[in-house]
Amino acid sequence: MARTCSTSESGTAAASGDSHGSSPPLRGKPGFAGPGDRGIATLTILVLGTVATVVPALAGRGPTSRPRRFGGPPAPTPYRGAGSGGQSVVFREAPGGPGAACDGCPAARNALSCRERGGGRGGIVGIRDWRGLASGTAMAILAAASASAAEPAPQPPSPAALAAFVATLKPAADARGISPATFDAAFAGVTPDPAVAALTRRQAELNKPTGAYLAAAVTAVRVAEGASLLSRWHDDLAAIERRFGVPGAVLVAIWGLETNYGAAPGSKDVVRSMATLGAMGFRPDLYRDELLAALDILQRGEAPRDALRGSWAGAMGQPQFMPSSFLKYAVDWRGDGRRDIWGDPPDALASIADFLHEQGWTPGLPWGFEVRLPPGFDIGAAARAPFPAWAARGVARVDGGVLPEDGTGILYFPAGAPGPAFLVTTNFSVIKTYNSSDSYVLAVGTLADRMDGGPAVSAAWPTAAPIGRDDRIALQARMAALGLPVDDRTGRISLMLRDAIRDAQKRVGLVPDGNPTAALVRALAR
Repeated sequence: MARTCSTSESGTAAASGDSHGSSPPLRGKPGFAGPGDRGIATLTILVLGTVATVVPALAGRGPTSRPRRFGGPPAPTPYRGAGSGGQSVVFREAPGGPGAACDGCPAARNALSCRERGGGRGGIVGIRDWRGLASGTAMAILAAASASAAEPAPQPPSPAALAAFVATLKPAADARGISPATFDAAFAGVTPDPAVAALTRRQAELNKPTGAYLAAAVTAVRVAEGASLLSRWHDDLAAIERRFGVPGAVLVAIWGLETNYGAAPGSKDVVRSMATLGAMGFRPDLYRDELLAALDILQRGEAPRDALRGSWAGAMGQPQFMPSSFLKYAVDWRGDGRRDIWGDPPDALASIADFLHEQGWTPGLPWGFEVRLPPGFDIGAAARAPFPAWAARGVARVDGGVLPEDGTGILYFPAGAPGPAFLVTTNFSVIKTYNSSDSYVLAVGTLADRMDGGPAVSAAWPTAAPIGRDDRIALQARMAALGLPVDDRTGRISLMLRDAIRDAQKRVGLVPDGNPTAALVRALAR
C-alpha cells in the first residue's frame, strides 16, 4: 500500500514490535505495520496480564519537537557503555538539543493520518486515547493497557447491517458521479466476510527483535530473486529512476517485501472486505472513503470489478495500494491506457516510485548505511549533523565506502547502543511513509543494498525483544504528562521522537541512544 498499513497476507515478514515496527504503515493501508505486519506467517495476540509483562514495555513512537526539560536541568553527566560492534563509547550530555526537522508521516495524505493508523498487521484493537492521562502512575497505564487485551473478539456484521452501511454510501457516490449501474455491480452479492472480522483482532505485535526480523525478510533467496528482477527490468527501472529519482533497487525491494515480487498480492475481494470492516464499525469513515475511491476506479474503467483483490484490509495489487492511493499515485508506465498494478510489473514499480517521489524522495541521497563508531565516541552529542561533521568525529562506513559530501546523517540505533549503528537520511523517513515500521525500512534498505552487491549488516544484533506497541503508547502518554512534546499517540516512534527520548535518557542517567526501553519506563514512572 502505498502503505499506510501493512496488511497483505502475502509477501514478507512484516515488521513487528517496532518502533520497531509497530505502528501502521503509511501507504494507504489502514492501521497495520511493524515487523510482523506484512505477510509474516505467525501472528500472536498480545496479552497483557501481569505487571511483569507490561511495565517493562511502556514505550512509544511518534513525531515530536524538542522536549522541555523536566525535574530541573542537572549538570552534564558522563555515561559509559558498549557501542556499535562492542567498542567502548562515552556518553555525555549534549550541549545542544534534538534537531528541528520532523520526520513525521507525509503519507497521511495517502489514506489515513499517522494518528489513525494502528499497530502491526490487524493491530488496531486496543488503541486508547491517552491524551487525558495526567497521572504519572504506572499502574494507571497498566490498567488501561490490560483492558485492551480483555476486549471480546469482534463479530462480523449481519447481512442487514452490511446492506445498511452500503446504502449510506449512495448519496456520496451519486455526488461523485458514480452511476447506479456501477454502484449496484460493485456490491452485487456482497456478504459479510467472517474471516475479515476475526483478522481485526490479530496483533502483529510480535515484539520480534530487529535482527530476527531482518533475517526473515532479507533472505538469500529474496536477494537472489531481487537481483535477477533488477536485471530483467533494468531498462524500465532506469527510465523510472530518471523520471522519479528513486533507485530501481529500492523499488524492487519494496515490491519484494510487499508481495514477494508480485507472487502473493492477496486474494480477498477488497470491496467485500472493506464493506465488512465499515459495517462492523471498524474505522467506518476510513472504509467509507476507500469504498468510494474503489467505486471511482470502477466508474473510470481503470479495472474490472473482479480485479479488485488484495489484502483483507483493502490493499490491492503488487504494490499493495489502498484504492485512494491507487487514484493518487498509480502510473500507466506502459502507456496502454491502464494503470495495471495487479498484473504489470513496470506499472507497479513506477507507481511505487511515484508514491515515494511525492513523499519527498531526494535523488542521489542514500537511505542510510551501517557505521562504525570510534573508541570513546560521545554518543550523547547531537544525533544529527552534516556528513563531513560525522567524518570529522571518526565515524566510518562499515562497508568501506566514503560518507556523502552533502546531506545530513542521523545517528540511529535500531536496537540500542549495544547493537548496530547507522547513519540514516531523510530518504529513510520517506520509505517509512510506505510502511511506518523501522524494521521494514531497514529491510528495504538492506535488501536493496544486497541486490546491488552490498554486504549484510555486520554488527551483532541484540536478541532481546523490543517493548510492545501498547506499552509504547503508554510511554508516550507518560512523556506527555511530564511535559515532553509527543505529537503521535499511536505507538509510533519517529526519528524525531528518538531525539526526545535521548534527552529524557540523559536526564535520568541512562545511555542516550534514543531507544525506548523498560529501564526508561521505570525511570520516568518514579
